Amino acid sequence: MLNNRTIKVMLLFTWATTCFSCKKFLDFQPRDFMFEKEVFSKPEGVHAALNGIYQLMGSLELYGRDLTLYAVDLMGQLYDKSESAYSPEGRLQSYDYTSVWVKQRFSSIWTSAFKTIRNVNNFCAQLEQPSFSTVSEAEKNSLLGEAYAIRGMLYLDLLRLFGPAPGTGNNKPCIPYVTTVDFKTQPLLPGTQIMDSVMKDLSKAAMFLKSDLALSDSSRDSRKWRLNYFAVKTLQARANLYAGKNEAAWQIVLDIQDRANEAFPWMASVDAAKADPVFFAESFWGVENKKLYDVYRQTFNPMLTEDSILAPATTKFNSVYDNVNDYRGAGWFKPGANGNKNYNVFVRYSDDVVTNTNHSFFQPLIRKAELMLIGAETAPDLATGYRLLNDLRLNRGLPPIAQQDSRTQLLSDILQEYQREFWGEGQLFFLFKRRNLYYIPDAETNSFSVSMNPANYQVPIPEQETLYR
Repeated sequence: MLNNRTIKVMLLFTWATTCFSCKKFLDFQPRDFMFEKEVFSKPEGVHAALNGIYQLMGSLELYGRDLTLYAVDLMGQLYDKSESAYSPEGRLQSYDYTSVWVKQRFSSIWTSAFKTIRNVNNFCAQLEQPSFSTVSEAEKNSLLGEAYAIRGMLYLDLLRLFGPAPGTGNNKPCIPYVTTVDFKTQPLLPGTQIMDSVMKDLSKAAMFLKSDLALSDSSRDSRKWRLNYFAVKTLQARANLYAGKNEAAWQIVLDIQDRANEAFPWMASVDAAKADPVFFAESFWGVENKKLYDVYRQTFNPMLTEDSILAPATTKFNSVYDNVNDYRGAGWFKPGANGNKNYNVFVRYSDDVVTNTNHSFFQPLIRKAELMLIGAETAPDLATGYRLLNDLRLNRGLPPIAQQDSRTQLLSDILQEYQREFWGEGQLFFLFKRRNLYYIPDAETNSFSVSMNPANYQVPIPEQETLYR
């Protein structure tokens, strides 16, 4: 949580200084240092304030890099840094939370998350004033729905990162849940209370965003750049699954899967996957990350040196993508020959492979595949679980898996699909943590040889937070 000195000025002046300029949002460029009262007195200012929050969500310290395709994916053992174990990435991959570089990385995540939350809290406080009438009641509710969803998502990920693994310390204080704009230090709360608050925020968001169900296909594409009803319901399912509330998660999948399949069609072929590697058609929501291709060039480009590039080990890659027809393996990786690399490199976020410029800078964060996998894991019987899992596999160019009579085997099959499906999205480490696995697949061979313990799974809260307690 940010302290007074770092946020007091920020709350007054950051609302209108950041605004998306793309076609997805209002082409509105507010002048610097607008005062809060002026910002919220005009519809353009209200939209600019929320757009600025979305821009913070796409920052490098949050979903534009560290919570998706970099730090959390390293913790998920996706990239081979075994030969540079003492590099920053190697220390992160080995869960060395005492490393100065690693501490700074997580401190930046914490600070950026609470900066964004403070902005959300102020946004909600302004719109919820009885005298607020800048936009219509319907539009106000929709904007509040998006804001509540952002707050719920951020707190869920703060809990997934800085909280204990589920079932190992749910009653121990771990992080605060700040919903006000005052400057008082908030108490650290146990994971159960954090999750209750996440559920409340997401429930409010879903209630306010139900009008998204009536959108046309063309309007729905525009809504993919903003948190919407389908994204929020999937977040609810994600949160319930993380909390061990499988029946609640299953009910959400049951409620929206038919409508989701109708509104968000699967990728049609491997060629479609290569042309649209972010799977825009299937995405419920993603951020606009203006630095996405810079991150690619600095992190995954085959022209980088061996010490600098993040790439999967060949044995690991062949184990994960064991079928050449898999849309994801074929669409997201290419031989790195132009950089003298004799292995496949990750190209999913390269601007060289994006053919539809309407999707440029789109970074997917919530997709239909996750909803189907949550359904497979929480289904009331094995037959339904395998049916949903195989639905995903068939739409990835893979043959169906024969149904097994073991839930343990189903969970193993789902884990393998997570490995294939969420490369570059930061979801794999959280799956390992949610299941509290004692061993996870390593970055070299993909064998379950990385020993895990509660300390590996729980990132310590930053030192600057504890100093003020």
